[in-house]
Amino acid sequence: LIVSDCKPVDYDHYEGRRGIGDVRQAVREAKRSGVKTLALAIDTQASDHLAQMFGQRGFRILPDGKSLARAMARLHEHLLCR
Repeated sequence: LIVSDCKPVDYDHYEGRRGIGDVRQAVREAKRSGVKTLALAIDTQASDHLAQMFGQRGFRILPDGKSLARAMARLHEHLLCR
């Protein structure tokens, strides 16, 4: 589970295409290792770059910060019932 502002910016102050590519590669490497990822974002403007980084089904956009606790609780229940 990735909880972040979901903006592909590093301490080196690069962003945009390079940042998106780095995140996308990290997600690919995690998948190859058997690690599933899911990004939760509270930014309705972020869907374009989120899809590029995490794939169409690899993220959820929450309507507001109050929704984060509820989304995490649902995810936790889902994981426990597997």
